[in-house]
Amino acid sequence: MQTPVSSESQEERRQLTPRALIKRTLQIARRALLYWPALAVAATLAIGAFFLVPKLIPPVYESGTVLLYREVIQADTLLGSNSTPSESKRARNMRLREMLLSRSNLKPIIEKYQLYPKTVESQGMVEGLEEMRLNTKCQVGEGDTVTITYQGDSAETVFEVTKALADSMVEQARKYRAEEAEGTQNFLQAQLETTGKELKAQEQALAKFL
Repeated sequence: MQTPVSSESQEERRQLTPRALIKRTLQIARRALLYWPALAVAATLAIGAFFLVPKLIPPVYESGTVLLYREVIQADTLLGSNSTPSESKRARNMRLREMLLSRSNLKPIIEKYQLYPKTVESQGMVEGLEEMRLNTKCQVGEGDTVTITYQGDSAETVFEVTKALADSMVEQARKYRAEEAEGTQNFLQAQLETTGKELKAQEQALAKFL
């Protein structure tokens, strides 16, 4: 038994002939030609933006370094239970971070590398320091590492400034260790004097007994 073919199905078959396909293709091509100026303009703008945007927006360079802090001799190990509670690693790292971002540390670096000249000239060194702090990151935690990163618009300057920041951090750590060593030395000296007095008192008591 054959299924009757509707008139709509026969019409679709007639439209799918090679001649109909060619006609449809030509219609699409004519429509595309009507819009080609807009497509050309859009393509030109895209190409222009690709080359112009990097020039209008200068690139940002970033350099970073990781420093490891090590104590030669820990005060707790040297002094034992008689020592005062030592500063935690996080507190120590936070103190080093404050030293790094302090005015006395950043100002010489800004002057040496002539950073933020427009800001310093128009608004003063205080604003220049704030701008540098925004571009400088110092990440600290509970461990012995400190991460320093710096951003700027010149690759060479960014590298040199990051190196200067790292060198200043190393110097600050050296001063910190010197302060700790001085405190330990003072504690040991006090303990030695106390022990000497106690020993002398015991000797005097023994002499009286004999």
